Amino acid sequence: MMKVVKKRLSTKYIILLLILLVGIDLATKTIAQHTKCEINFVAGFGLKYVENKGLAFGWLSQTGYGVLIGLIITIILLFILCIAYFWYISKRNYIPWIAVFAFVLILSGNIGVIIDRAMFNCARDFIVIPKFAIINFTEIYDNIGFILVFILIFKELKLRQKFLQFKSE
Repeated sequence: MMKVVKKRLSTKYIILLLILLVGIDLATKTIAQHTKCEINFVAGFGLKYVENKGLAFGWLSQTGYGVLIGLIITIILLFILCIAYFWYISKRNYIPWIAVFAFVLILSGNIGVIIDRAMFNCARDFIVIPKFAIINFTEIYDNIGFILVFILIFKELKLRQKFLQFKSE
C-alpha cells in the first residue's frame, strides 16, 4: 500500500521543499565558487570547483553554444515535466508521496540548472566522483527523482497487475 498525500496539502510542501532544495544547491555552489575548493577525500572522491560551459560531461563547451542549448533543453524538459505531473495528479484525489517527492527533486534540480546557466553562463560543479564526472546537487536531485519515478511506475504496474488478477478471479 502506497502512502498518499492530499493534493491541497502537497502544494505547501512542494513550495517549501523547492525553496529549501534550491537554496541548498545555490548555497553550496556559491561556497565552492568563492573558496575555489580543492579537497581530496578517500578513493578519489572530493571537492573541486569547475565551471562547465557545455552540456553534460562538457559536451558542446567548445562551440560557445553549450550553455544556450542546455538552457533551452532544460526549460523544455521542465515544461514537459510540469505538464506530466499535473496530468498525473489531475487523475487522482490523493497522490503517492513518492510522486510528490520525485517531482520536487527533479523540479528543484532543473531550477538550479536554469539559474546557473542564466546568471553565471555555466554549470557550477564541485563534487568529484572519480573516473566519472564532477557534479553538483542538481544532478543528485535529478537522479534521485528519476529513480523514484521508476519505483513509482514499477509499484503502480505491480498494483495494476494485482488488481487485474483479482478482478479476473
